[in-house]
Amino acid sequence: MDGYFYFGDLRPGPRNGCIRSYHQDGADPDGPLWATVTDMLSELGDSLRDGSTVDGWDPHVVDGSLEWEPI
Repeated sequence: MDGYFYFGDLRPGPRNGCIRSYHQDGADPDGPLWATVTDMLSELGDSLRDGSTVDGWDPHVVDGSLEWEPI
C-alpha cells in the first residue's frame, strides 16, 4: 500500500542473493540491506523476539495480528 518493497538481487556477481529495497520515491539508495535472505530472516526473528526496529519499521501485535509501523 505504501509502495515500499524488498527484492532479492539475483544478478551474477559478488552481491548475488543480497536483499535490496525499492520505494516509489527511489530504488536502493543505500545499497543492499542484507547480504542474504538468511541474514534478513535472522534480523526479522530477532526483531519479533525483542521488539527492535528493522529498516525503520517497528513490530507491533494489534488484535492478535502482526503489524509493522514506520518510525
